[in-house]
Amino acid sequence: MKIIRVSRVFHELFGEETTRLDLLAILSAAFLGTGLVLWFDFEHLRMLSFPVLMIILVLLADILGGVVANLTKGTASYYKERESLRQIFIFIHVQPILFALLIQNHVIESIFIYLYVALSATMINSIRHLPQHKAIAMLMFMFGALMLLLFGTSMSPYVLIFFIFFMMKMIVSFACSHTHYRKNL
Repeated sequence: MKIIRVSRVFHELFGEETTRLDLLAILSAAFLGTGLVLWFDFEHLRMLSFPVLMIILVLLADILGGVVANLTKGTASYYKERESLRQIFIFIHVQPILFALLIQNHVIESIFIYLYVALSATMINSIRHLPQHKAIAMLMFMFGALMLLLFGTSMSPYVLIFFIFFMMKMIVSFACSHTHYRKNL
């Protein structure tokens, strides 16, 4: 598969190099996924002002594309070589709070989600050398998503989608190691 050298501006998103297939998968997740959410929950999204809607769609594209990007070799290698950036990456992802402030709703919930994800991702990041870290990460994601689904019944579908995929991006896709596999059980 042909390797594509990535411009320095996009290293944090795609790594220093990637493949066409990985790039296509990331961009498809970002744009097609965002388009599907827009189509699926247009009833709620159309109530937002146009500037807020555009920012929300960009944030959603970042989250959806990030779920896939963090699973690719290019992005994983980039952060594996820059361990100090891993924790910074976790804590600067304040998108749930920004998202809630933009829609002027669910601010308290967004703060709890941010804190839960930051703590979960930090814990998983610190044990990523253990073979069990992926199972623990999935447990943390599943617990958070279930709590959100059970207690977030007043949330619009696009809000639930945003928060759940944010958790997936940070806890499962980013915090876990996807570059080496267990040889023995």
